[in-house]
Amino acid sequence: MPHLSNTPSDSDPNPQLSLLVVDDDPLIRLHLKLALGKNGFSVTEAASGEHALRLAQALPFDVVLMDVRMPGLDGFSACQQLKALPLQTDTQVVMLTGTEDLASIDRATQVGATDYVIKPLNATVLSRRLKHIVQARRDCSALESERAHQQALLNAIPDMFFHFNAKGQLLAARLPQQTPGLMQERAVAGASISHIFPISSRFDAHKAMRQALAGECITHEVHCPQIPDSAFEVRLVASGTDSVICTVRDATEQMRQKHQIEKMSLLDTLTGLPNRACLLQVTQRQLQRAPEQPLCLVHLSFSNIANIRNSLGSATADRLTRVIAHKLLKLVRSSIPKHAKTLTRVLLAHTSDSDFHLLLPDSAGHVILEQALEALNKVFSRPIKIDQYEFVVPLLSGVALSVHAHDAEQLLTMSGVALQQAGLSASSSRVFYTPEFEQQRQRRLQLETQLRKAIEQGSIELVYQPKVCALTRQIKSVEALARWYDSELGFISPVEFIPLAEESGLILPLGDLIMEKACRQSQQWQRQRQSQLPIAINVSAHQFNQRNVDERLFRLLDRFGLDPRAVELEITESALIEQQQMHSMLLRLRERGVRIAIDDFGTGYSSLSMLQDLPVDILKIDRAFVSVISDAQTPCSIVDAVIALGHSLNLTLVAEGVETETQLTYLQDRGCQLIQGYLTGRPMIAHQIIEQYCH
Repeated sequence: MPHLSNTPSDSDPNPQLSLLVVDDDPLIRLHLKLALGKNGFSVTEAASGEHALRLAQALPFDVVLMDVRMPGLDGFSACQQLKALPLQTDTQVVMLTGTEDLASIDRATQVGATDYVIKPLNATVLSRRLKHIVQARRDCSALESERAHQQALLNAIPDMFFHFNAKGQLLAARLPQQTPGLMQERAVAGASISHIFPISSRFDAHKAMRQALAGECITHEVHCPQIPDSAFEVRLVASGTDSVICTVRDATEQMRQKHQIEKMSLLDTLTGLPNRACLLQVTQRQLQRAPEQPLCLVHLSFSNIANIRNSLGSATADRLTRVIAHKLLKLVRSSIPKHAKTLTRVLLAHTSDSDFHLLLPDSAGHVILEQALEALNKVFSRPIKIDQYEFVVPLLSGVALSVHAHDAEQLLTMSGVALQQAGLSASSSRVFYTPEFEQQRQRRLQLETQLRKAIEQGSIELVYQPKVCALTRQIKSVEALARWYDSELGFISPVEFIPLAEESGLILPLGDLIMEKACRQSQQWQRQRQSQLPIAINVSAHQFNQRNVDERLFRLLDRFGLDPRAVELEITESALIEQQQMHSMLLRLRERGVRIAIDDFGTGYSSLSMLQDLPVDILKIDRAFVSVISDAQTPCSIVDAVIALGHSLNLTLVAEGVETETQLTYLQDRGCQLIQGYLTGRPMIAHQIIEQYCH
């Protein structure tokens, strides 16, 4: 027998209904089976109440037709027992009776029957009636299930629900157990919405009602004064045209978490001090609240921290930073007068790895600031001990005054500009911002932009200064020097654009461009069948940091078909000292045939042992030492020492900046082989070198 169910099949749009016919008259059972079987029913017969109960224990039925009068167990008793069976709790029972007395009808209702039918039966009408009964029960079950589902959803939501009429009077409310007691006391039928949510500057309940009835979905955050640190999210939406549904969610915990996140976002995790974002917020607030109170913002920089992080690791640098932050905070608290703290908020912030900012009230003569900086400089002039190390962390300060700034961001930028000037200043570790700095900064930005374009377009030109024999004045080599002429800015001195290139990182592409142009010029001289004239190229420490400058040069030599002896590389003494790892690179260059020169020798404090180990060929005596030679008889000890050192190491000596015959004579007498300077030749373009020195 196929399985029967009270639930219609999803795959069959018109499933058969399972029907149990219970009657002691076999003719009636046969008649109903034949008639109803044609109308969508699967009919099962039972000749007695007992038989019906046995079938009902095993099979579920959609509907049961039960005769009232049967021998043995009558229809009423059978119906009552059948409805108690687990499989038949939702089964619809229709009683068959030959009489229409009210007592039988009441009894049928009492025992759980859904309906009754009076004999004789019309099969067509009965079929439709039974289907309607089953469908009505199913619709009712579905509705009850949906209502239970919705109620479960409401119970799962911790929100409070209020139903108000158009006048703002409470019609109904559903309040979960965790509803605050004050809210429960106020949420009584008929209460006004303004009583439940008192009108405040942030939330007008009646206004929100009108907006909701107008079709808007209104959301507000409401704080209850009687419940400290509370926050509720209130939403109102129209329900028809004359009522409003209001949901209230307790957002206290979310508000606390939000405030905690905001607080954390404004603190530096390493030091616990306010960070850059907090500094900007506080400064802007101070500028807006009390524009008449002048402020000063001090940019404090400890650049050694970055070097310590690179050499000893982040753990040591972080500990040092925390110690510095502690000392700064202690000094700020002790060195700034109490009355100054009442003028404005004093704030110390950690804004980057090596930088702090101090916000102070300004005063006549900058007395408060001067006292603070004096105390800071005194403390940080002494070493700071971290584990086995003692660190000296020089302090640079850039000061910006609010009188020059429109907002906090501009004030912060100005303090940074002042700090840059302090780093460039040889006389002061503290610099006040002036409007002229902005002009310098704008020029620097313009120069950087134009220099980048010039490098990309290859418009940086080279001139060549001859190096000649000190005795014969015959040219032996030239030094390539970069020159830049910009159509908008005019001629830009190398003294200005070379440091800019080093600071901005443009020195790398600039160095590559100079090296390529020098090699191309050497190739042109070879094609003109001139004698091999070596070109000296200055290479910065930044290029050596790339660790592949040798490979770049070798590729250029191969590309232009040059003998490696056609190129000399000039490296400053200070770069050699700082980049001691370049020894292997210099060795590769020299093995290939490229000559190495130490430029500006005597200024970098290199040792004799270092010179003995380095694979170099040429020493260039710095122009600062040559310029002090006043006559041929008065000894110049540094020049004499460098020349003696060069002779002892069998190195070629080149004196830079030779401008007088006296200087030339002095150098000749002491055996300096080559000279370079205005006396024997200014920097000139390539064809002038050939015209003046090679014919």
